[in-house]
Amino acid sequence: MKDGPAFNISHSGLYVVCALDATRALGVDIEHVGSRVAPEELTGTMSAMQWQDIERSADPHRRFLEYWTMKESVVKGHGDGLGLPLEEILGDDRGLVLHGEAWSLRRIEIAPDYVCHAAARGAWPTPLVIAA
Repeated sequence: MKDGPAFNISHSGLYVVCALDATRALGVDIEHVGSRVAPEELTGTMSAMQWQDIERSADPHRRFLEYWTMKESVVKGHGDGLGLPLEEILGDDRGLVLHGEAWSLRRIEIAPDYVCHAAARGAWPTPLVIAA
């Protein structure tokens, strides 16, 4: 951002999303619900509380993807990639914390069979504009 705005791009299935901000780090992630990620293969990615929430959900696969897109948007905004310990990214739909740093989340409704979240370090700017 020193030499320009922060931006982030994600794609899945038929959609590409882009987030752009001139003042803060941000990330975005989208996943098609039809992409059959096997949550049991990713046990090290969620906290115990998040796994309980996933297992109790009416649609555990969708809830897993919701947490996944929340976390991946934070990781992408942070800039260190998926090498970060995802199970240490704590929180829920209201916001996540990575290394003691708060990240605001926005759920982005793209289509019924897609899950998408954007994350920004600190509070969200107003107005927020999302393009897909």
